[in-house]
Amino acid sequence: MIRLGSFLLPLLWVAWGCGTRKQKTSVAPQSADTAALQEMYYAAEVHYIQGNWKQSDSLFRRYARSTMPPGAAYHRLACIASKAGQTDEALVWNSRARQADSSVEEWMWLDAELQRKKGNYQAAGDIYAAYTLKN
Repeated sequence: MIRLGSFLLPLLWVAWGCGTRKQKTSVAPQSADTAALQEMYYAAEVHYIQGNWKQSDSLFRRYARSTMPPGAAYHRLACIASKAGQTDEALVWNSRARQADSSVEEWMWLDAELQRKKGNYQAAGDIYAAYTLKN
């Protein structure tokens, strides 16, 4: 049986490589760091898709401590915590993601779902109401 990562990682690598441009040599150390961080993020995504929560969690935590905008990593950490049944931890991670970028609707929906799971129907309703008024 072919594992999902056996073809997904090379596909992501090619897709990422198609979008890169050659940089001047004076910027090479920064671009090398950025490339390593992007590779770490993609590896974490592959582990997440395959269901390897521990490896994915570890990589996303390392990525979140980097200098890159960590909103997406915070969201994935919230998803992992939610799948593990840790609703309170998932709420903390998701609130960090929403603070990093409040425009992503998927993060808002996850927040409402987590509030509902926790029994905070008022908070979930407030999120739905705010979205309804906004749109």
